[in-house]
Amino acid sequence: MPVGLLRLAARWLAPWRTQPLCQETLTLLLRGNTGDPAALTALLGRPPRPVPAFAAGEHQSAERAESAAGLAAGLARAALALIWAAGGLASLLPGGRSAGFALLAQLGVHGPLAWLLLLGGAGLDLAFALLTLHPAAGRRLWAAQAAIVALYGAIAAVGLPGLLADPLGAIVKNLALLALLGQLALHAEPD
Repeated sequence: MPVGLLRLAARWLAPWRTQPLCQETLTLLLRGNTGDPAALTALLGRPPRPVPAFAAGEHQSAERAESAAGLAAGLARAALALIWAAGGLASLLPGGRSAGFALLAQLGVHGPLAWLLLLGGAGLDLAFALLTLHPAAGRRLWAAQAAIVALYGAIAAVGLPGLLADPLGAIVKNLALLALLGQLALHAEPD
């Protein structure tokens, strides 16, 4: 990974001190992580074990599964944050704003209420994007997101039934999003 991108990520994550990536850890990583094993060999009375021997046998499979699950959860959260951020930002851009007002008009919503719903929805989406990346994100956040996805989907399905037949699956894709949120909630620590 490019060092510049790591530095940017470390700066962005700085307010959340529980993250494994911060300025201090990045400095340590860039300095290198190997040393002379002589002192450890003397302390142990034998050479240190190679890394593949750390977890052997039955434990190795469980540790590999736990590591893969952690990576999958991190990727899922990043993808989810990107979905929320893209939706929120799209609603603020001129083209997305026009499309949003057109959809709201089809639902019979105009004027200040349309502005309130569009900007409020964009703000909520952006807040969800940021909260999704927060280390303390948990079941309550996933439940709130699932409720909003279900609400958005129900309003669209009832008020704009043509979206149900959309060849790009605008509404049907919400099922995958709900499944992802369910998985995150299932594997999250209790709030």
